[in-house]
Amino acid sequence: MSIKDLRDFVEGLKQINYVDPTNMNEVIHAFSVKCNPSRGIRIDKWASNCPLTPYLPVGMKEKGMGGGNVLFDCTWPKEWKQEDIPIKCSFNDCPEEIKEKVRSRWQEDYGFKCLSFKWILLLIAISLGIIIRVITTYIQRR
Repeated sequence: MSIKDLRDFVEGLKQINYVDPTNMNEVIHAFSVKCNPSRGIRIDKWASNCPLTPYLPVGMKEKGMGGGNVLFDCTWPKEWKQEDIPIKCSFNDCPEEIKEKVRSRWQEDYGFKCLSFKWILLLIAISLGIIIRVITTYIQRR
């Protein structure tokens, strides 16, 4: 497979709502929009692991088992038709003149102050805390 074939393959995946795992913005978006906690989280408590996995208990490191794995299904339900899938829209996709108009009127007309980087990090931390709580609750109920 050539580099061009690989690029074409990745571009084709992007057209079918593929999430690039190296792009954290896409990953966080998929977690927050597509992951259904009741059907999208699978936990295998006794999955095989590499003996180098740091969290394995001492007795399990030699066996390479017992660390468990978790799978997050961040895809749309397969029974959905293409027209059922919401259109992904981003402020970044808007033309520059519209972005400037919105930014200039944001505080006066819309009543919101722009979030600072520190507030955005706080919101992400809260969201991740909620995800961890959901996973913990799911594990405890199994």
